[in-house]
Amino acid sequence: MKSLIINTSDDGGGAAIAAMNLHRALLTAGVDSQVMVGAKSTSDARLHLMPGGRRIVDRAASRIARRVGLNDVGTTSSFRLETQQAFRSADVVNLHNLHGGYFNYLSVPAIARRKPVVLTLHDMWSFTGHCVYSFDCERWRTGCGRCPYPDTYPAVRRDATRWEWKLKRRSFVRPSIRVVAISRWMEEQIGRSFLGELPVHHIPNGIDTELYRPLDREQCRNALNLDRDALVVAFFAADLSDPRKGFDLLSASLNRLPETLRREVIVLTVGGGGVSGDLPVHVRSLGFVADASQKALAYSAADVLALPSRIDNLPVVLQESFACGTPAVAFDVGGVADLVRPGETGSLAPPGDVNAFADELAALLADRTRLAKYREWCRRVATDEYSLPVQGRRYREVFEEALRDFHEKNQAQVPVRTSR
Repeated sequence: MKSLIINTSDDGGGAAIAAMNLHRALLTAGVDSQVMVGAKSTSDARLHLMPGGRRIVDRAASRIARRVGLNDVGTTSSFRLETQQAFRSADVVNLHNLHGGYFNYLSVPAIARRKPVVLTLHDMWSFTGHCVYSFDCERWRTGCGRCPYPDTYPAVRRDATRWEWKLKRRSFVRPSIRVVAISRWMEEQIGRSFLGELPVHHIPNGIDTELYRPLDREQCRNALNLDRDALVVAFFAADLSDPRKGFDLLSASLNRLPETLRREVIVLTVGGGGVSGDLPVHVRSLGFVADASQKALAYSAADVLALPSRIDNLPVVLQESFACGTPAVAFDVGGVADLVRPGETGSLAPPGDVNAFADELAALLADRTRLAKYREWCRRVATDEYSLPVQGRRYREVFEEALRDFHEKNQAQVPVRTSR
């Protein structure tokens, strides 16, 4: 069994980490996995760049496409996948994040005629008119148009969301395509979208539980120059200033903590960009950290991970944190509840309710016995449910099923010759 994973990049964000973790999981499951990306930052013989497009054509077509509000239909590189050995030799193509200007989703029908396709959804983009998360908008259920959030990522200059929705439906709803939802919430959203016409499998992302494991908390704090007696609240995000990640909500929650507790709290931030606002607590910033061992050090140094996201799917930071034995306080949004289980791995607050978030955070920080119990549960959940071997086996089963169905459908379409 040979597979090809296609994703925006191999490093830098949750989807990239998840795709590369899956690559390693597939290798452990006996799948000959290759990866193709739009932006490559690591060296690996199994990692390839997308084929180059026709530069002059791409530049002109992309300029026109963006001008009319169709961001991703100007590039030609994905129409040239057949020139690549990694594509030609693959039994199954596994598409991940396709937005970002490196892949033209109009090429998917041609890919699906040549190979069975498994589409893994890290966000909602594949069934919306442009956005990766729709927040409170549900126009994607009926065809988009008159978009209330044209400036959300990826922003559009002109509202062509109804056209993009139709083009995506025509591109993705194909007999040889099946979908993987990484959270129960995403599975539900898919079922309400046009992708619900396809076979849907629920397979959470995997995490390397050897790289991410509990480390001695006191040693980690010494290494990071943190007070060993402080109450350390970690906040991780690829871009700390991303409004979707909700640092402003965390700041508001911290302001609502009892003053005696605030004096003991240190917020440990890990991520690019910066944080702003009048924070009532000490802040220790590590900047963007890509190295897994350094991230494990930070997770293990923390008492609690704060996840104040306004919307999220199945955050990789939660899986990494739990593998290190650090529980979380989060808003009950998207697929977060798959991981944050009150009474076991952390606490949930109603979406956007900063008072409730502050209450849950204060209660957990003040209860050392509960924190110790949650640490054990977090590690157990990570190893039992989200290890790479578990993910690899489940994906292999889906790949084998997709390949079998693809061959059966192709054979059924071959005309039978009759003798005269």
